[in-house]
Amino acid sequence: MGVVVPREIILDRIWGLERDITSNNIDSYMKILRKKLNEVDGSISIKTVRGIGYRLEA
Repeated sequence: MGVVVPREIILDRIWGLERDITSNNIDSYMKILRKKLNEVDGSISIKTVRGIGYRLEA
């Protein structure tokens, strides 16, 4: 936890290099993931590192 994962790495690892998805779609998926994490365990959250990517925090 605490490691920042850049948006480009998320795009490449999940959707691959030949993708029809934009980095703005990541924001939508992160919103869904945050909601699900909050429902299951409110002690873990996804934080946005502005201009870079995302990180998990406990």
